[in-house]
Amino acid sequence: MAMKAAAFAPDRIDRVCAIGTAGLAPLRFAFWLRTIDLAIPAFISPSKANALRVLRWLYSPGPPPDRRWVEWQVLLLKHFSSSLNPPMLRTSELEDIVAPTLVLTGAKDVVFDPDQVSRRAQRIAGLASAETIQDSGHMLPLNQPEKAADRVRSFIKKG
Repeated sequence: MAMKAAAFAPDRIDRVCAIGTAGLAPLRFAFWLRTIDLAIPAFISPSKANALRVLRWLYSPGPPPDRRWVEWQVLLLKHFSSSLNPPMLRTSELEDIVAPTLVLTGAKDVVFDPDQVSRRAQRIAGLASAETIQDSGHMLPLNQPEKAADRVRSFIKKG
């Protein structure tokens, strides 16, 4: 969403920090397969057990999520509807992003391929850095909170 805003209204956006990389790469095929046996049952029956299964998959690698994240996931499953298919940003939209942009992705992201994210990020006119954080999955700020926070803090301070 931040990148879409930066492409649409470049005069209003000073910096972009993209940690959720939806729109830069298509969803992995393996994501669709796991959606059938994990996410769909969780949406049909949003229990703590189903929420924990989904979060363990999204968290990998890393420790299991704590109770608060499981409760959050249950609420999300009960009250959120998603197309599960965020639209890709067009190349022309990426080229319209002139604000300094930091793109962070997890090396073991099960939803988006980090190599594809990095390749597409190279099209961002204002790209400052596209980085892949090792030992992190789709839930990068939760898998590696210190690394993510350090990178974001450093990026903001440069401005």
